[in-house]
Amino acid sequence: MRYSFKFHPPKEIFKIKLKGKTKKGNPFQRIGDKLIKRETLLVRIIFVRNHYTVAKGRTSYAVFTVENYGGDEVVDFKCFGSLIVVERQSRRMGRALRGRRASFFVTFRGKAHVTKGEAVTTVVSVKGRKSGSKSVISVPFLVV
Repeated sequence: MRYSFKFHPPKEIFKIKLKGKTKKGNPFQRIGDKLIKRETLLVRIIFVRNHYTVAKGRTSYAVFTVENYGGDEVVDFKCFGSLIVVERQSRRMGRALRGRRASFFVTFRGKAHVTKGEAVTTVVSVKGRKSGSKSVISVPFLVV
């Protein structure tokens, strides 16, 4: 990725349109093919124990926060990974109030057959029951 930017998306469904000039000064324009629906939920990592590492057969945990930019709603939390076992999840669902944050934590255990030095990924998803808005984050762990 060469360039990135932040913007506040509109409430309606939209397309991305980029306009600019090339290095040689020629104008260009690109319009995205797909319609984009603004997501109102955002999941982020607040803290991960042991700096994103997990020992074979040992546990580690991560704390997540959900930010809600839409209306009040109930959200479902899901965690899964192929080479890591989700030992404990502080809650399966929660209430995300508009403009507020909701937090939850997940305890992971590295499977015994995983090779040291291997990178394993766990996926955490949050989905709003009313809006259908979904936010997904992948959490990489290094097996030590």
